[in-house]
Amino acid sequence: MTVSDKDTLVLWRPVPAGSVLKASATGDETAFDVVIPWSRKGVDQIPFRHSDIVPGPQILVFQTNDQVALNPIVTLFRDVDQPLSLKIVIEDPDGNPVMVMAPEGPGAPKVAAACEWQISQAADSPLLLKILTSGV
Repeated sequence: MTVSDKDTLVLWRPVPAGSVLKASATGDETAFDVVIPWSRKGVDQIPFRHSDIVPGPQILVFQTNDQVALNPIVTLFRDVDQPLSLKIVIEDPDGNPVMVMAPEGPGAPKVAAACEWQISQAADSPLLLKILTSGV
């Protein structure tokens, strides 16, 4: 799924049990911080920290009928020449992309559960995102 750097809400469904979410970030580590607070079935979990995500990947395995909400927060301390990148993907246990319903709805072709955001200007910070998933 191609997203613009301004897309801040992503909905991925259905996500099969056993699928693996991978979160990673790259860039000048002195220029940014990233943390991903998240919840499973409405219960807050221990957030993924910068050291888990950079270079990553931080991994989360989906359970049967899982509902996961991720709230990535990226803070850029100063402008950088090379954008920092936050990438979040969901793969099956074999490493293939998990295909989910397209934003256009059930009649549209399925898309890979994969997004990447890039940020290079401190004025665009903090980047606040919301990723919602529901499983089968």
